Amino acid sequence: MPSKRTALALTGLFALFVLWAALPVLGLSNPLYLPAIWKTARAGASLLRDGQYWSDVAVTLRRAGIGLTLSAAVGIPTGLMLGTVRWAYALTTFPVDFVRSVPAAAVLPLFIVFFGLGDASKIAVVFYGCVFVFVVGAMYGARGGPESAARREAVRAMGASRIQTFVVVVVPEALLSVATSLRLAVSYALVLVIFTEMFLGADDGLGRRLIDCYLALKIPEMYVYIVTLGLAGITANKLCELLETRYVSIRR
Repeated sequence: MPSKRTALALTGLFALFVLWAALPVLGLSNPLYLPAIWKTARAGASLLRDGQYWSDVAVTLRRAGIGLTLSAAVGIPTGLMLGTVRWAYALTTFPVDFVRSVPAAAVLPLFIVFFGLGDASKIAVVFYGCVFVFVVGAMYGARGGPESAARREAVRAMGASRIQTFVVVVVPEALLSVATSLRLAVSYALVLVIFTEMFLGADDGLGRRLIDCYLALKIPEMYVYIVTLGLAGITANKLCELLETRYVSIRR
């Protein structure tokens, strides 16, 4: 079955490229907005030979990776704790829901004030946007349901301490929810870092190149950067899927 899914996925990708190639030929698209696929491919080949392109890719991935790692390091333990300690959950439910409901774009001025226009502010935006994804995922994963509560009671009846119950029952049962949060946060991190590079005074990165190409009407190059971001997102998602398959006991 995996081979069949792969074949279908490749067929869909091929159909997309055929459609892209056909639209300009049939006169159904404006070349200014959708350049011919061969022009985009030529622009991509030129960019791939440019060291600046690879430097921008590395810079964007580094910013997104640091923000994502920090948000996971803070959000997962926090969420597990909130999902396990009832009074902490009750105390923080409203503040967490309130803060995570504020869009990252709305607090950009605060990040500029506190962190300036350098990398720190861009990483902080990614952290802010992703940390609550991990907090909520880990929190509800740790809370579990009736079956989880029954298993905890059974483990405690056998003499396990709270810490042992947490390690043996809570953490394993929360892994699937945490893995799902990771896949969501990876995509969100890329979105946020591109947004900050476009509108937060970056000198480099894929977001900066995107806005430069737009302003200079270098549309084929702009599409190359968009495709690059799509490929980066797919690759990151597949890596998360491999980690989930390897370390999460519950299979999809």
